[in-house]
Amino acid sequence: MILAGVLGLLQTLGILKDVSETFWGIVYLLAGAAFLTVFVRRYSKGGWWAVIPGLVLPGIGLLKLFPEFLDNQGDLVVLGSIGLSFWLVYLTERSRWWAIIPGGVLLTLATMRAFPDDFLGGSGDEGILFLGIALTFLLVALLTGRRWAYWPGASLAVFGILLFFQSQIFLLPYLAAIGLIAAGIVIIWRSIRGQK
Repeated sequence: MILAGVLGLLQTLGILKDVSETFWGIVYLLAGAAFLTVFVRRYSKGGWWAVIPGLVLPGIGLLKLFPEFLDNQGDLVVLGSIGLSFWLVYLTERSRWWAIIPGGVLLTLATMRAFPDDFLGGSGDEGILFLGIALTFLLVALLTGRRWAYWPGASLAVFGILLFFQSQIFLLPYLAAIGLIAAGIVIIWRSIRGQK
């Protein structure tokens, strides 16, 4: 990391010219390997955090090494590597359940980037985003037993389905508004009933 910083400074100052993207790609890959080594050797002693730069830096390195091949998929590689790193944080220690949320959201964003822009047209892309986040909260509930996660998961799923089909069904915006009003009334009614 120090070497990469020094070389970057020298290039910025104009002392070094044409430090190739290939060189920087290799530097990122080596830095990622160093962090992964820390993660493997010390994850049980508080080194779990090292998996995040350990996967993100190689993702950036791949973009530097293969810019033509990954021309339109750069976001997919970077977001996917960040998402996978959070999933590894959770899988190596189940008490770090919070890592499921950024892991799921980032993998949802990466999956969206795998498809061309406006692949679904209209509000379909946003619907997929909300459905992916809903699935993330469902996984929090199922994998960790935290029942509260069903509530945001269900709400986001309904919202995602409504957005997904909004452009195809004329009456759906009206149904969505009525559904939100009904859901709000049910929540208020249950709250008042629970206080009695």
